[in-house]
Amino acid sequence: MLKKLCIQINIKADNKAAKNFINNGFTSVQTAKIDGIFQGQSVTVSLADGLPNELIYNANSRHFGSFNKGSSKQSYPSSLMGSIALIRQTLSDSAWYQKAKGKTDHLITGEPVEYNAALENLNELSRVGMMFDPEGHLSAMRADPLFAPYRVDVAYVADGHEYTRIKDIKALNASFVVTPDFPKKPDVSSFEAQLDTSLAELRHWERAPANPAVLAENKIPFAFTHYGLKNSSDFWKQLKVALKHGLSEKDALAALTTTPAKLAGIDKDAGQLKPGMMADFVIADGNLFKDGKIKQVYLQGKKQELSPLFTPALSGEYGFNIGNELLTLKLKQTEKKVTGEIVKGDDKVKIKLHDQRDNQM
Repeated sequence: MLKKLCIQINIKADNKAAKNFINNGFTSVQTAKIDGIFQGQSVTVSLADGLPNELIYNANSRHFGSFNKGSSKQSYPSSLMGSIALIRQTLSDSAWYQKAKGKTDHLITGEPVEYNAALENLNELSRVGMMFDPEGHLSAMRADPLFAPYRVDVAYVADGHEYTRIKDIKALNASFVVTPDFPKKPDVSSFEAQLDTSLAELRHWERAPANPAVLAENKIPFAFTHYGLKNSSDFWKQLKVALKHGLSEKDALAALTTTPAKLAGIDKDAGQLKPGMMADFVIADGNLFKDGKIKQVYLQGKKQELSPLFTPALSGEYGFNIGNELLTLKLKQTEKKVTGEIVKGDDKVKIKLHDQRDNQM
């Protein structure tokens, strides 16, 4: 309880880190320290700039975990087999501890079972679930038998190869978190390059963009994230690639709204536009799944303007007088800027636009 309390007290909005998420239309994040096997419990927070107690949507979100011991300097575990054994034993110990705490060990010590903070913190695992990065779709199938006996709701970080074993993936009855990071076209411009390119690479390049559509067709819940993208600004570009390869706009919208809200445990407060929900939404100038662009993001009802919602048409020629002199202002407008010049007879002077707000320059 003290650990959770400290997390709530020390939370602070990081506007710089939030900007990349907001630019892509995200309004809240599920955040945790991604390091180690049992990485601890996450917290779901708004990306708004406000008081800490106003930003926390769910202080007790999913636990995070992986097979990778991360920065730990301990020698064990040193293999995937060792990580599997450690997770199995930890879950078994946690289940025993929940039943044994408060009771007396009559067999050996004759004293009450000793308090264990680590096992106590796993008490909520079966209720809040686990976000697990298996670092591969095959390892997701290795992880699932570890959590299934304890009825842990697991969401796996996808690696983009789920389509190759979709029947086995569906049998997991799990959710997935998908980064739309599709492989670039292999270089086969020369004979030597062709020799260095395997059939598996070519096959994955061709089929990977359809992976989200395959998950949707098989009724496997998934949420999109830009976690893992080298450049977060490529998120929508890559997402549109998935749409061109069979993903429906309805399924894409669910993967950006209702499904992630459910995975983060905030589906009663966010993820939909309904009375009583948080006013977290995006305003665009068209269909975001085609050629629309995000103009405004509302966080807890407060507007974050990324670009003007309405751009006035300023191109044209305008006549005006200075003293007794008739001058002409010629303006040319592109999507990004306005340029122009003032003309008097054969004389021309270029102008520089210092500021533009709505229909004023």
